[in-house]
Amino acid sequence: MLSIYTDRSLIAKDNIIYDNEAFFRRNTIKDEDAMRNIIKAIDLGEFIDTTKFKDRFGVVLYTTCLSTGAKTLINIANSDKVINGCELGQNAIDYMLWNLNGRVFFKKGTLDLDECVDYSRILINNKHVNNLSEVEELL
Repeated sequence: MLSIYTDRSLIAKDNIIYDNEAFFRRNTIKDEDAMRNIIKAIDLGEFIDTTKFKDRFGVVLYTTCLSTGAKTLINIANSDKVINGCELGQNAIDYMLWNLNGRVFFKKGTLDLDECVDYSRILINNKHVNNLSEVEELL
């Protein structure tokens, strides 16, 4: 299940991560399969281990060199905390909506979902949604 929050009052102050880069550097990777898939889909790279990946040009780099979008998605997939999604690009948002379980925060009015999303796997501000009009009311 993917939980999307636009109402900060629903999130405990110590349960939200605003600095994705810092959290990524100190977070322990629990789901290597999610990391592998995110690196492939977002950065067009190849997972080597939790500290290294091969970029789309075949260069081996440390995972600290992943794109911010990839790091944010990895944080979402590997944490019970609510992760700030403000730096996600559209490709990462699309990936998140279809593939990830986790918790993410967006400021109200900054996330745009389309009609092809599987609403059955998404909660918005702790409410189930069934269609695009319900989503638009909450976002």
